[in-house]
Amino acid sequence: CRPRLSTSRSYTAAVTRGIPDSFADALSSQDDSHNKISVPKAREEHEEYVKFMRSVLPTVHLPASNEYPDAPFVEDTAVVIGNRAVICNIGAESRKGEVGPVREVLERLGLDVVDMATECANATVDGGDVLYPISSPANAGMQMTN
Repeated sequence: CRPRLSTSRSYTAAVTRGIPDSFADALSSQDDSHNKISVPKAREEHEEYVKFMRSVLPTVHLPASNEYPDAPFVEDTAVVIGNRAVICNIGAESRKGEVGPVREVLERLGLDVVDMATECANATVDGGDVLYPISSPANAGMQMTN
């Protein structure tokens, strides 16, 4: 694999998290009961992913958590733009505990961390659902609404 990093953005670190024994119980597996997740295969693939990330960026690797099968999907726990990190109020109740360790890492990295659950408790979002385009919405012909 050859990294294709944008020259328009500056990436300074990556955060990864191990695959837990409970990974077969991840929420995504509940949508497709015919194709069970192979935890050993997922670990093998994840190992390659972490190895690659470490080759291109300083990488903080958090240990797996059997309590949170979806915890390897760290992108859902926060939205980071520049030096600001918004800790997400993840919609699935079973995933809410995933944000704590990621928040700690982001604070240790010196980011300005804001907790969505504190600021707007009724709103939920998974960070993986947020897009951060290089061009502004105005440049793309989009209109922002509240």
